[in-house]
Amino acid sequence: MAINLNKVTDLARTAIALPETGVELRLLSSPHNIIVEGFVEGDGTFLFKYPREPQFGDLIRKEGENLANLQTLGIAGASKAGISVPKLLGSGEVFGRPYILCQHMPGDTNDERFNTPDVVNSMVDWLTLMAKKTQRDGTIDHAYLENLVDAAVQQSETPKDLAAAISQLDWSCLIGAPFVYTHGDLSYQNIVIDGDQVAVVDWAIGEEFGLPGFDVIDYLLYGFYRQRQNYLESIDLLLFQRDGRGARQALLKHCTALDFDPESIGHLVAASLLKRIQILAGFPTGKAAKKTTELYSALQAHDWKELRFSS
Repeated sequence: MAINLNKVTDLARTAIALPETGVELRLLSSPHNIIVEGFVEGDGTFLFKYPREPQFGDLIRKEGENLANLQTLGIAGASKAGISVPKLLGSGEVFGRPYILCQHMPGDTNDERFNTPDVVNSMVDWLTLMAKKTQRDGTIDHAYLENLVDAAVQQSETPKDLAAAISQLDWSCLIGAPFVYTHGDLSYQNIVIDGDQVAVVDWAIGEEFGLPGFDVIDYLLYGFYRQRQNYLESIDLLLFQRDGRGARQALLKHCTALDFDPESIGHLVAASLLKRIQILAGFPTGKAAKKTTELYSALQAHDWKELRFSS
């Protein structure tokens, strides 16, 4: 569906103080959404997001809810760790579909510094701050988590079986666990770098009751995946090879700050891989199927109880 750019200007003007002249709009490419970048006198000011098809409306609505929640929690904007989150500027419906207006974060989403030590340290520090700020009171039943992972993996003979098993997992025993706010997809496409400024964007699948450690594991794993384009190789590098020592130390630092038992990190990692498969199931594409197969192979290949993070 096409949307009139004049309508975008009108909607933006009701949400933010736009001048009557000098506003420039640019249409950006996106498979699921119509995204309009708004400029005022050459400076990026806002993004307008609108679903191309009705079925993508829930993602737009969810992103708006997450950005609003993050503002309430004091996470939107810049943080002490030097990481920014876009501020929600407005939301509503037009032509029967939801839209959001949010702060535009300038920069490059394909920056080579995505997994350099400085950015990694800043990202892990920020994720730790966000987790501690949003963490619920409670404890994780480590034995249940271990059994949950083992049952899902051992009872699955194919990646398709595993994806089906994950959809049936009973996470109810984890209710009361120290859940944290999670982004859910910290790939390089969602991390914008501009000079020494880093921003985390696209909160459409964020969760208020997320698995602690998931975002850090996901982000660190993407750093290796970006180079290898293979999840099985990336998991081996991150968790079991010398190349991943710095990333393992970053993960240990994060989990220690959240008072998570280091002896149980292996199964937390495995649970996070299951969660990634669950997310991929929502995007039934050939690329998602390939990633699911690689994650399945990694889960089958390792004894997660033996994974240690002391070195």
